[in-house]
Amino acid sequence: MKDHCRQPHKERRGLTVVISATLGLLLLFLAPGLSCPASSAASQRDLLHYEILVSFEPDQRRLQARTEITVPPDYPRRFVVALHRGLDPRAEHPEVELAATDGTAPGHGGQSRGLELFTVTLPPEVNTFVIAYGGEIHHPLGFAGHDYARGGRHTPGRIDAEGIYLGPGTYWYPRPMERPHFISFRLRAELPEGWTAVSQGRRHEPRPEVVGNETVWEELNPQQGAFLVADRYTVYQDRAAGVSIQAFLREPDEELARRYLDATADYLERYSEMIGPYPYAKFALVENFWESGFGMPSFTLLGPRVIRLPFILHSSYPHEILHNWWGNSVYADYARGNWTEGLTSHLADHLLMEERGRGVEYRRRTLQRYADYAAGDRDFPLRQFSSRQSPADEAVGYGKAMMMFHMLEQKLGQELFLKGLGDFYRENLFQLASFDDIKRSLEQRSEGDLEIFFDQWLERAGAPELVIEEVQLAEHDDGWRLRATFGQQQPGPPYRLLLPVRVTLEGEEEPRNFRVAMAGDQLDWQADFSRQPRHLALDPGFDLFRLLDRQEIPPALSSLFGAEDDLLVIIPEEEEQMLPAYRELAGAMARFGSAGVEVVKDSELESLPAERESVILGWKNKFQPQASKALEVFDDAELLTIGRDLPAGPRPGALQVAEQAFSRAGHAFALALPHPDNPATTLGWIAMDSPEMVSGLLRRLPHYHSYGAVVFQGPQAENIFSHHWPAHDSPLHRNLDALIQ
Repeated sequence: MKDHCRQPHKERRGLTVVISATLGLLLLFLAPGLSCPASSAASQRDLLHYEILVSFEPDQRRLQARTEITVPPDYPRRFVVALHRGLDPRAEHPEVELAATDGTAPGHGGQSRGLELFTVTLPPEVNTFVIAYGGEIHHPLGFAGHDYARGGRHTPGRIDAEGIYLGPGTYWYPRPMERPHFISFRLRAELPEGWTAVSQGRRHEPRPEVVGNETVWEELNPQQGAFLVADRYTVYQDRAAGVSIQAFLREPDEELARRYLDATADYLERYSEMIGPYPYAKFALVENFWESGFGMPSFTLLGPRVIRLPFILHSSYPHEILHNWWGNSVYADYARGNWTEGLTSHLADHLLMEERGRGVEYRRRTLQRYADYAAGDRDFPLRQFSSRQSPADEAVGYGKAMMMFHMLEQKLGQELFLKGLGDFYRENLFQLASFDDIKRSLEQRSEGDLEIFFDQWLERAGAPELVIEEVQLAEHDDGWRLRATFGQQQPGPPYRLLLPVRVTLEGEEEPRNFRVAMAGDQLDWQADFSRQPRHLALDPGFDLFRLLDRQEIPPALSSLFGAEDDLLVIIPEEEEQMLPAYRELAGAMARFGSAGVEVVKDSELESLPAERESVILGWKNKFQPQASKALEVFDDAELLTIGRDLPAGPRPGALQVAEQAFSRAGHAFALALPHPDNPATTLGWIAMDSPEMVSGLLRRLPHYHSYGAVVFQGPQAENIFSHHWPAHDSPLHRNLDALIQ
């Protein structure tokens, strides 16, 4: 058997398809499988070992479990565990006491979280004990925080005929509450015929003589908790670089499985070479029974629509794979800030876009999301980010952190940056780690001091606001001298920045690029050239985390969903048939990220406010001509409505964008436009052709927040067109021709 802890090399075998079948009841726990050895630091922590035998009756929403827990020899003789409410636990050891308690553990709501707390009292020399329990777990699917672009439904835990989802937060096994702990475990799941369970680590085959249907998983590396998901899966598997790669699909689809297995092999090899050996025995794509995008140690749980989106394979999917290095094996020390999302976004999402020549646009949109969702009163220091509960959380915890790591890589150079991260990975594998540990590894590798850099990006809210205050150009000796004054105008002290400056010269295709250190409110800079400078740009590639100037931000739906004040939504009184659908849409828009929503009928307003973000709903809204007028600023777009050279018909109307035309019939449209009376304010227009489209539109619209124009088709509101508007000229770009006298 190959040791998956070694540095991987590419290795492909034929695809194996395993259909869930009647397997058997395993009476004894299987012997441990191979596993990467835990680090010495991990072995010194509170590592508990669990042997879990659990059976399910999905139709009854019930489980029955017997969990054997082994604690370290020096573990307290008296401690508190939490378990899901209503599971009626009992200790199966005559000298072990298990008593219900009314107390709550620090940081946990106890009874209010649907948990019950129990005090465990162990006699001397007893370190292994069994707790048996059983009952119903069935929580509804709801939204964790705002329903916005990267959000989705979640449940604390759910057992039913559709599928099973249990995570550490379900408390489906007893979890100590009084001090931090890690666990290793072996899990045996008894399921109805045709069902298969998935968890962390390595899957073991039941012994041939076993009767019944059981799946066995084992993970001996320190884990923060145990997951279990189950469904009627067709299992596809292969091997690459000594790692088992798997796909668990709810419907047989060998072509889809093959695409994911091939992509998995490629990304595992890539990130292993970049950072260090993949830390688990397998990686699995697992199809969920609701739409989701979760990353667990050694597998990812994606929804049925999500996994079939063509772009997911090379966007969100590598992000989830990379989390097995950042977050699912080197763990975030949340008390000191969650660094995992930013670093994963930088080395997955951003790096892939950079390689496709779209890195500049990716960074610009990242900065735009910050400006739309987080800048101002909703901002907070990156150090305080723990998890994504709102668009502002994402803009800081994902976006600002990604930009911080991008700037750090540019500061150190890619080679030192990646080697330092490799050091960090090896030194902190299966341990809690913080931004401070990253800083320490990078300082040791680069032999530099990064204290100021980390302090200004982690400990303070806000962002630099850059300006070009003055530019002078004059002939000098045998060439030209360019002088410029750059400034920072944000509140508070100046940031220490490495300013990217680009100068385009007469007769040269490639611009000259400079990196200029700035430590104060102003910086005077000059450079001499043999050719005449024609254009000056400050941070043209959006390489700095900063607050964009309004002229750098093209209208996008995020400007509406991230409105700092209540978003004004104007519904059409005339469209009586559509009113319930438009009211439902208006009521849901607050979940997309805006501070709130004020809904009014078009008949209640004399004019459209120019100082406030507004959304016009419907084709027959009396303010709809304002949207037509706003669209005229774009040369490649036009909104055609009643009476404008359209063929006769029951539902006249059409939208033309970028030489593509879409009729009103069967379509829904969402536009973000500059307000015709105030370009600094965004005006939205959303219209549906039938009320049946509203549920699909509500589900899909938040996923297109970065676009300025989106078209959906059919009752399910399938997206068929997305378009980014161009930005206005940036004040950080200067044409120098006017300076020549």
